[in-house]
Amino acid sequence: MKFFYSLGLFFFPIIIFFSCKEITFQTPQPKGKKELTFFPEGLQGKYKGDDHRDTLEILKNGFFLGEDFMELSDSLVLKMYKGFYFLNMRENTFSSSRVWNLVVMHPSDSALTVQSFVQNENNFNAFVKNIAELVPVDCVKVHDQFIYQIDPKPRELIKIINKNLLQKVVFKKLQKI
Repeated sequence: MKFFYSLGLFFFPIIIFFSCKEITFQTPQPKGKKELTFFPEGLQGKYKGDDHRDTLEILKNGFFLGEDFMELSDSLVLKMYKGFYFLNMRENTFSSSRVWNLVVMHPSDSALTVQSFVQNENNFNAFVKNIAELVPVDCVKVHDQFIYQIDPKPRELIKIINKNLLQKVVFKKLQKI
């Protein structure tokens, strides 16, 4: 989970490491949709975050987040559905491999909007309540920690995204690769 939190924190610097929670998934999302083996050309490029400090460089087989490179694999899965790209990362903290974190990316010609299910602890209960109005939310205690999971159908996942419930940051595209 540490890796994903660094990913989440990179995209959302306002969230403090020790006070954020997230909703996770049992399988890569959207379920039933084909995995992509590379980032499409239109998504590849260099991006600068809203705060002009954060940089993201998307290559064919992975991406640089600052100095760190993350490569697509069976633990980092990319899917596409309805114009959104879904970057799923398997959580290795727990004994089960049925915990996946999700980042949603929506490209335009000049920017990349990135959304996350990571929330500030102060807003998390309201966030879960809003999500629960759309899909059931399961809560399981594992190793003294609660894990919140949803199992949406692809169209339900799009509804969640379109409701503007997720944390969001916009990266301006600097150049194509």
